[in-house]
Formats: sequence, C-alpha cells, structure tokens
Amino acid sequence: MYVQEHECLYDLKHKDYDKNLIKDNIWREIAIKLNSTSEECKNKWALLCSYYRKALNRRKTIRSARYDYVLLC
Repeated sequence: MYVQEHECLYDLKHKDYDKNLIKDNIWREIAIKLNSTSEECKNKWALLCSYYRKALNRRKTIRSARYDYVLLC
C-alpha cells in the first residue's frame, strides 16, 4: 500500500526512478510508518518483486507446456 503511493519506486518510466536520493527518502518515510528500517523495507520489496516475477515465469512456462501438448495430440 505505501509503495503503491510512490510510483518512482517501481515504474521504470517515472521521471524520479533513477534518483536514488528521492527514493531513499521515500523508503525512510515508509519505514517510519511500518516501524522498521528502510533497508528492511527495500529488501522485503525486492523479495516480493522476485516472487512475483518467478510466479509469472512459472505461469508462462505452464501455459507454453500445455500449448505444446495440445499441438502434439
């Protein structure tokens, strides 16, 4: 929810995506709201993104495997 409010943390096309100082300040704000550290928040966000990418890749693999099976029948 807090990350969603700040597109520069995840949108590659956002004008502030490459501005680390701005993003660091945002992570600090998020950490305060969550009673955590900015590093912990960044790490958890990176982990969530990684899980999401892996799930998407698995889904694509399953779909393509199913598609190949149908073609072979």
